[in-house]
Amino acid sequence: LPEGEMLVHDHLRGEPMALRELPAEARERLGACLEVVHRAIRPGYMVWPSLEVREGTRADAFRARVEVLTRYRAAREGLAEIDARVDALRSTDLPAAAGWDEPVFSLLHGDLSSGNIIWDAGRPTLIDWEFARDGDPAEDLAYLTSEARLDPEQLADIAEGYVAAGGEAWAFARLPVWLPLVRLDAALWWADYWLER
Repeated sequence: LPEGEMLVHDHLRGEPMALRELPAEARERLGACLEVVHRAIRPGYMVWPSLEVREGTRADAFRARVEVLTRYRAAREGLAEIDARVDALRSTDLPAAAGWDEPVFSLLHGDLSSGNIIWDAGRPTLIDWEFARDGDPAEDLAYLTSEARLDPEQLADIAEGYVAAGGEAWAFARLPVWLPLVRLDAALWWADYWLER
C-alpha cells in the first residue's frame, strides 16, 4: 500500500438486504448512520477518480462531476443517447434555495448500494469504502436511491432518520438533481468495465 494508507479487514456479522424489504425503523437507522458519515465537514470536494481537493460550491461540484463523465470510453465514442444525457445534465438548473451555492462539503461513502450495507439485528454497517471522497451528501443519497428504487414513503424513512440525527434536510431537495447524473455515471462505469474485458 502507498505510504499513509491502511487496509483493514474484519469479519462482520449480518448480511446485505434490499432496502425496500426492510422495516421503516431500519431505514431510519440507515438515515442516522449516513448523517454520521456526512457530519464530517470537508474543506472542498473531489471528483473521482482524482483525490485532488477543489474549492467551490456544491453547484461547482455537480458541474465538475458532469464533465468527468467524458472520461469513460463509452461516453467518448459518441453515442447520441449518451451525448444527449450529458448535455441535459450540463443545462440542469441548480437553485440557490436548495443549498447549491454553498461551499459546504462532507465525507462521502461513494458507493452506497444495498450490497455495501451489512445489517445485523436491524443495525447497518457500511463496507467497501474504496470510492470514498469529499462532496455533496446529496450525491451519496442519490447513489443509494438510484440502485434501491425506493418509493416515496421508504425514502421518507431514510430522510426522517437523517434529519432527526442532525443532517441537512436540503440534501433531499438536491437528491433528484443528482439522480440522473449518478445513474449515467454508474451505467458508463459498467459499460467500460465490460468493454475492457
